[in-house]
Amino acid sequence: MIELYSALDTLIGTLSDCIRCEVTEEANTSFELTLEYPVNGAYADSLIVEKWIKCKPNPYDTAQFFRIYRVSRAIDGIISVYAEHISYMLNNFVCRAASGNTIAALIQHINSEAAYNSVFNQGYTVVCNYDGTYSNADWEIKQPTTVRELMSLMSKLWVGTWKFNNGWATFYYSRGANRGVALQYGVNITDFVADIDISGNYTHVFPYWTGNDENGNEVTVYANPLCVQIGSTAHGYYKPYILNLSGQFETEPDSASLILKAQEFAALNYWSIGAEIADYSVDVIQRGKTLEGAYLTDADHVEIGDTVQITAMGVSTTRQCIGTKYDVIGDRLTAVMLGKKQSSITDLVTPANKSKAEETETQETAEDDPLADKIPNSVVKVSDNEVYAMYGTTKVTWTADGSDNERHNFKKKVSEAE
Repeated sequence: MIELYSALDTLIGTLSDCIRCEVTEEANTSFELTLEYPVNGAYADSLIVEKWIKCKPNPYDTAQFFRIYRVSRAIDGIISVYAEHISYMLNNFVCRAASGNTIAALIQHINSEAAYNSVFNQGYTVVCNYDGTYSNADWEIKQPTTVRELMSLMSKLWVGTWKFNNGWATFYYSRGANRGVALQYGVNITDFVADIDISGNYTHVFPYWTGNDENGNEVTVYANPLCVQIGSTAHGYYKPYILNLSGQFETEPDSASLILKAQEFAALNYWSIGAEIADYSVDVIQRGKTLEGAYLTDADHVEIGDTVQITAMGVSTTRQCIGTKYDVIGDRLTAVMLGKKQSSITDLVTPANKSKAEETETQETAEDDPLADKIPNSVVKVSDNEVYAMYGTTKVTWTADGSDNERHNFKKKVSEAE
């Protein structure tokens, strides 16, 4: 059912004559709806910006509200409507400065600020579903920011996935499950695209530091050698990622310190900027939604975060579902996105859990990691999936998390060396 609302509690009517309605959701990024409606339809005149559409986002979750932000009327008699999930309203909720060192404290701050900013009476409440594996991490908000940006900060500090349900936003340590679903060409796959894109890949890290020396003169310090290789594979081209470490050291560092920080950055971000990983876009048929396969109720049950086996075009591997496309009228998934696609270069993990954009713009000492201003004694890369650094007697270990180790997010563990 596709319903049109003038306000969240005021129903206009049901869009039963809708031509097409599709919801696309990608983990931690987009959650939007597109709809086509006849220009002579019963509610054509009511389909205008600021109105709300309510429908299911996938076969399994309850109906969600989507706010219309764009309407296009074409000469062929079709109205195209574009709407964004209600959670996008969090981009308009401003949070005031605060600090803490636990995930619970950050969630409490988000909840109180969301309620304080609830000018449309949404009263968003963020519920964190965590299982005790989260360690403490210092965080500080020095200037006003939005609720959505704070949620992004959480996903970087504690590496999780958000799931939105109208006025609720839940932070999952591990969203999804392995339901034993197998996607096979000729069985439940109608189209398959394997995409290997190295346009955003880098071969080396080029670290540098800019600041004042002991005499107050402005200097720029480089490493020697200038670059640190990302991964163990030698490439036929050279493309360095320029890493500004000015916010990592209060005083002028030596070459060895820059190299250690660069090695740490290269190891943590190998899967996002160094590895040649295929992302898959798969058009599917949910057999349980067909007359012939009605008995296969859960055979093709796929949700975001699920681990899926895929066999097509000579490929046989396991991937994590990072997005879905849902045909609202047909009540079935039409496509799933598999892999771990990087949405923005600012999502990279810096040695101090700080984004490249923040380093470039603020160049302040990072304070969201208790070891941010410490220089490791050594960095040991056990494999492309595990790296650890020694800070005195403190051992910090990062381990890749995800099927086939292709999830570039890393879990961090702090312990005392034996």
